[in-house]
Amino acid sequence: AGFEYTLTVGARFGLWDGFLIHMLPRLQDELPNIAVHAEMGFEPDLMQSLIDGRMDIGLMFTPQNRPGLRVEHLFDELLVLVTSDPTEQRFLDNGYVYVDWGPEFYAKHRASFPEFSGPAMTVGIGWLGIAQILNCGGSGYFPLRLLQPYLDAKKLFAVNGAEEFTLPAYMVYNNALEERSIDVATQIVRELAQHPETAT
Repeated sequence: AGFEYTLTVGARFGLWDGFLIHMLPRLQDELPNIAVHAEMGFEPDLMQSLIDGRMDIGLMFTPQNRPGLRVEHLFDELLVLVTSDPTEQRFLDNGYVYVDWGPEFYAKHRASFPEFSGPAMTVGIGWLGIAQILNCGGSGYFPLRLLQPYLDAKKLFAVNGAEEFTLPAYMVYNNALEERSIDVATQIVRELAQHPETAT
């Protein structure tokens, strides 16, 4: 009651963190009569919600092409290997935290480290992996845009010469919707995506 429309936006947590979160205050400023529903999830759930019409906009790494849905490339997420101990030489041992960045990352990671038998710890959310490494030591792959403050403060250290991985980030939405809120929201996301490392 009291709002013209409810706009539902969903994304992987890693794309909310430090990037999409900046969309929310801008939406409230530019669309004060729109109620916003923000969700987090993984690709299968996000895609199903878009297909079912329960979600208006979804941000993810590995979208599916489906009739009626538009898939737009936003930017490339650079994942780099960092460690809490720059003197350590074996970064994929017990202290390694594997972050589930999706099937594309899994395939690239497996191809780059064919002898890697598996991590002692796997997490589904990037900030949880960073917190684990900061608290207990270790290493892991994370987006450079999220790591920069820790690198600058010398709390984490980039592993020189380590393999880097690129994950394309996409925006998916129903191209047939004519709600002004969709146009405004997608344009805000595009503007933020021009400089995702400094989204404001």
